[in-house]
Parts: sequence; C-alpha cells; structure tokens
Amino acid sequence: MTCYHPHASLAATLAAGASLVLLACAAQAADAVAPIDPGFDPTTGQINRGFDPKVPTSAVPSEIPSPAEARAAFFAPESPASAGVGGTGPIGASPQTMPANISKRNDTLDRLPIMAWPLGLSDQQRQRIYQAIMADMSAPATDAGNLARTSELPAQVALNETYNLPSSVGDIAPVRGLKYVKTKDKVFLIVPTNRIVVDEIPD
Repeated sequence: MTCYHPHASLAATLAAGASLVLLACAAQAADAVAPIDPGFDPTTGQINRGFDPKVPTSAVPSEIPSPAEARAAFFAPESPASAGVGGTGPIGASPQTMPANISKRNDTLDRLPIMAWPLGLSDQQRQRIYQAIMADMSAPATDAGNLARTSELPAQVALNETYNLPSSVGDIAPVRGLKYVKTKDKVFLIVPTNRIVVDEIPD
C-alpha cells in the first residue's frame, strides 16, 4: 500500500519551481551582458574607436577677447535693435539680446568668460587706483610674474604680499572689499575670499 504525503509533494513542487526561476534569471542575466567593445580597454576605461570623431563647428571654442577688447565692448554704446520688417535683427530683439552674428559688441562679450568680465572701472578710476597703490609703501610681490586676470594667487603671495586698498580710493564702488598685489609696473585686484585676480591695471 502506497502512502500519500501531501507535504512532501508540495515541497518537491516548490523546489522544482524555484529551480526553474533560477534558470530563467541566469539566462536573462547572460542575455543582458553585452559583448565588450573591441576598442574598450577595461584596465583604463579608455575607448579607442579607431578614428577621430568629427567635432561640430559650433563646438570649437572661440578665441577669448583680450582685456582691452573686453573693456572696449563693455563700454561700447548699445545700439538700438534693428528689428521688424526690413530690419537686420529678429523681431523683438533688444540691444542685449541681439544675436552675436549681428552685434559685434555682443559677440565679444559672449566669448568672454564670466570671471574675466570687466569691473566697470573708467579709465580715470583705473588711473586713480594705480597711482594710489604705487604711492603706497607696500613692497612689490616677489612671485607675481605669471599673474593675469582669472589667475589664482599663490598661497604665499596671498598670505604675505596682499594688501588692503588705500582709503583714498574707497569711494570707487566696484573695488570695495577687494585687495591688491602689485609689481613694479602692474596692479592686480584680488577677491580675498578665493584669491582670484579680477582685474589687472598696467602702467
């Protein structure tokens, strides 16, 4: 006489079902693994496609304007937009939104990094700042030969050769809160919190 054990039959059914599920998952995982690109180097992560991808013309970086060009564009008068029927610009364009291919001023400013934008100092204000700093008794910096706008001041120069602006130029709003470093013939205006050169005033 054969004894029927429902619990044993249930266990066998569950075990068989689990095995099928595991096999299905393993097969799915194997299918999901894509073949390795023959140009891919897994040790470095570098992909060598065997050719140089063509770079779109619009992605080629434009030449950054010089400080003199940037100041000239910054202070250039904004010509009224020539929009509408028969105009040269798009309808509704303002002097600030005129496309760069129409406005030389906007083209220059568009190619200028934000950190390199002029402080808005007039020539007279720049001359006042230069003369006041050169008349100051502070010594010229010893390691400032490679400084330029947007440069980061070396730590040693920031600690020992950076000075507060003279009080005689305290009425010039754009330079309030800045410090300076000077050489024999240049003045560099510095943001003290990040040691970035924001303007350079030559002789």
